[in-house]
Amino acid sequence: MTDSIMNHRGVALLAFLVLWVWMAPAGADQVPNLTGTWDGISVDTYSESGGYENATGIQEYQITLTQEGRFFAGNESYRESANGPVTQEPNAGVISSDGKYFWRDHDRSGISFGEMLSDHEYMDYMLFPNDGPLVIAAHLVKNGTQPSGVIPEPVNLTGTWNTTSQRRENGTAVVGTVTITDQQGSLFSGLIQVPEENGTLVQMKIFGVTSTNGRFYAVTDSHAYYVGDITGEDSIHYVVVHPQDDDETFVLDRQLTRNAQTPDISPATYPDLAGDWNITARTVIQNGTITHTEASDTEWMAYSDQTGPFFTATRHSDDPTTPPVMKISGIFNGETDAFLASAAPTYVLYHIIDENIIEAIVMRKEGDSRVYVDTLVRNLTS
Repeated sequence: MTDSIMNHRGVALLAFLVLWVWMAPAGADQVPNLTGTWDGISVDTYSESGGYENATGIQEYQITLTQEGRFFAGNESYRESANGPVTQEPNAGVISSDGKYFWRDHDRSGISFGEMLSDHEYMDYMLFPNDGPLVIAAHLVKNGTQPSGVIPEPVNLTGTWNTTSQRRENGTAVVGTVTITDQQGSLFSGLIQVPEENGTLVQMKIFGVTSTNGRFYAVTDSHAYYVGDITGEDSIHYVVVHPQDDDETFVLDRQLTRNAQTPDISPATYPDLAGDWNITARTVIQNGTITHTEASDTEWMAYSDQTGPFFTATRHSDDPTTPPVMKISGIFNGETDAFLASAAPTYVLYHIIDENIIEAIVMRKEGDSRVYVDTLVRNLTS
């Protein structure tokens, strides 16, 4: 037996004890009950081909979910047109540890960022980079209930924004513009113009949505996801997560400002991830089934090259036929959330529980609805 395997097994008891404390019932009452059928009382879409469309009465959008703890699965149904056939698609998801948000994977290219408004009401912001791209904002209530309040007016984003992008490769800032040409309610479209480091001007169409609590979600026609926060009337901070990026940038840190606002690029402090982390538990949500597996003795994650919000993740395995994946780029978005991307069609969200525990939500974009939720525990003996 190799030393690495013995080290990984050596922290099994510690991992169990830490996880037992983390998963204690104190936060259980925070998890919303998503079981049952939810009806879309408002469905708005924005795409390059169709522009803005209020599809509330056309799509007859509905989703039915089953749930186990914070994990859920189910089917969503909708119509492409008023008289069209009903389409059904599977989905899988996980609720955040504080019960305020959820993330959902679609069987196409899409990812949902959900926001709980009450115990019977939520907003679902769906991004489909390969479908146009397409952005959907859906307001859903549990079947037989009514919305609990008024949705706040979104911030008006129209106009030209100066963008400052930070890359890890050399730490320099790349300056460009983002022009929001049209906004309908919370949905918007526009154009990004950013020079490459060699001076070549890159243009990308952007489609996005602002959430009810000031978050910013968008996609581009280059298949990148944008996730961040509206930090003021004239300032936005977001990260770019670009799986399968041609130039292997994968992640960027970006500030948007307008009306002569100065970007806030002051240094911040982020958790130190350096070292080896064991995969102590895994939950797989696929085809309506939620499956839990035990800790793995043969694979683990290592983190290195951490500079500011950027870091490198490497998946290791004791299987000699499985080489390490050496190019997984990560970026923090705040002090507790991070995103990772690589050459694989995979979108990964990290939630830092504490200095020794990470929850990893892995969405493999391979044409089906599948979510892996891994618990990573720092290997204190490595």
